[in-house]
Amino acid sequence: MAKTKTNRFKEFTENKTIDSGRPSYIEIDLDAFSNNFNHIKKLAGRDNAIMAVVKANAYGHGIVRISRQAEKLGADYLGVAFIEEAEKLLETGIKMPIVILYPDLPERAAKLVKKGLIATVGSADYLEALNRGAISIGTKARIFIKAETGMGRYGVDITGLKALLGLARQMDGLDILGICTNLADSSNGDDTFTRDQFAEFTEMVDTADWQIDNIASIENSSGLLFHHTSKFNLVRVGLLMYGFSPKARPGTGFKPVMSLKSRIIQLKNWPAGKPVGYGGKFIPRSDIILATIGIGYADGYPWTLSNKSHVLVNGLEAPVVGKICMDAMMIDVTDVPDIAVGDEVVLIGGSGDRYVNADYLADLAGSFVYELISGMSDRLPRIYKGG
Repeated sequence: MAKTKTNRFKEFTENKTIDSGRPSYIEIDLDAFSNNFNHIKKLAGRDNAIMAVVKANAYGHGIVRISRQAEKLGADYLGVAFIEEAEKLLETGIKMPIVILYPDLPERAAKLVKKGLIATVGSADYLEALNRGAISIGTKARIFIKAETGMGRYGVDITGLKALLGLARQMDGLDILGICTNLADSSNGDDTFTRDQFAEFTEMVDTADWQIDNIASIENSSGLLFHHTSKFNLVRVGLLMYGFSPKARPGTGFKPVMSLKSRIIQLKNWPAGKPVGYGGKFIPRSDIILATIGIGYADGYPWTLSNKSHVLVNGLEAPVVGKICMDAMMIDVTDVPDIAVGDEVVLIGGSGDRYVNADYLADLAGSFVYELISGMSDRLPRIYKGG
């Protein structure tokens, strides 16, 4: 069994080069992102526009830097959830069209129009508010109309769509870009519901008295992978850009973009039979070497992974032991030779010939990969490589 050394802190100070930033951070591989985006363009085909969905801080990857990379790679639109997310992009000088993916309150419509953003509309009240806001400043509000095909969240059915389109076409302050809808169950192994949504949306588009340059969008990441059709002309892609698929592993053409890393802050010999952590839920059966790393559930590493998951240290697996704390967690590094304070710990990503997948961790935590990666805290620095 490996043993700690009394001069371990001296070794760290003299031999390890660590920058002054927080020793827990997210590493973003822009080359992997570029690979994924270019593969998406090939799948979508040259006749399809691509919306890079960068809401929720680009699914935890950093909204500004990812948006710049998507712009560089030829994305046609950026998709965000709220006006405030778009404002962050506008403040950094991003010029490409930004779509607010969800309807908002009518009283916020004028703010959206003044910012030059593209609205998504699901009601007459919001439509009228956008029109008033546009006319008041002598411009046109660009809009997508949201169709309801089975999600039950936002939008109008086929009858409501015809009425909303008719109303919009009478308003001088609106520029109708297209209609869109959301797939509700495209990650399910049974595609019946998804096929029904495609059929319903097709009927909506066919009966909408559509112009040739208007946009119709239904496909998301799994829609592109498993249900792609040339019938529609805008693909909204989020998860797939970041190297994941909601239905299954996306295949060798895609690479995870995010790694989560930390470093060992403290090492100690820990005796058999002595509980570890809050509540003493882990009690070692033999003497171990216990390492503490400065990352916890407030950083987005799920508390439900306590005593379940493992990390990688110097290419070897080390189990998480004890309850994960808000700002720290403990790991058993007994089987990692020559362990030292300052050694890198990989919580998501690769070390040596081993890899910890984010989708595996999410499943282990009783969650799913969307929640895990988008829940990575802003207090974790993002470090970008490649690009």
